[in-house]
Amino acid sequence: MAFELKMPKLGESVTEGTIGKWLKQPGDKVNKYDLLVEVQTDKVNTEIPSPVAGTLKEVKVEEGQTVPIGTLLAIFDTADGEAAAQPSAARAAPAAPSAGPRASVPQTDAPSVPPPTPQSQRSSGPTPSAPEPRAAARICSPVMRSTTSATVRK
Repeated sequence: MAFELKMPKLGESVTEGTIGKWLKQPGDKVNKYDLLVEVQTDKVNTEIPSPVAGTLKEVKVEEGQTVPIGTLLAIFDTADGEAAAQPSAARAAPAAPSAGPRASVPQTDAPSVPPPTPQSQRSSGPTPSAPEPRAAARICSPVMRSTTSATVRK
């Protein structure tokens, strides 16, 4: 299976890039994320990684050429890498539509949690997990308490 590598968008206002140096040559085996080519723009110089594993089949743009974003840079043969993984993924995909009949079966995996009750329905007594509104004032040191009360009076 062939994969086409196109000049990626390298910035918001960048419209073209110059091929600096090819780091891989036609016929080279390439792993996913291997660095392929150096690209120079008016804003950034970067190295483009391979998005697939396979063999670099053909380079379409030579070093030193300036091309717009989206231009075909190279072609990869992915028959030995990505294509082998794709059929197994394609076989797994048809299993998903069979989930339709299972949708009518009630789910019992989820724990039963009662919905939260509004404040007005809670008991009037203090709850042990929630501190009283003035609890913070009780834990403060006398210095903090006087500073806090002075601030409140202003």
